Amino acid sequence: MASQEDLFASVDALLEEEPQLPPPAERARLREDDTDIPRARLATALKTSTQTVKK
Repeated sequence: MASQEDLFASVDALLEEEPQLPPPAERARLREDDTDIPRARLATALKTSTQTVKK
């Protein structure tokens, strides 16, 4: 299991990717969207499953 430091480093790396994350309102819309693309990317960065991210 990944340590908390590893998880934070993964999120930091995700935030540094180009393009940057969309504004908060757009992120909220994407979270509610039916596509799993944002969840899948977050799950990969956190080294977990999309189901975990969804819950």
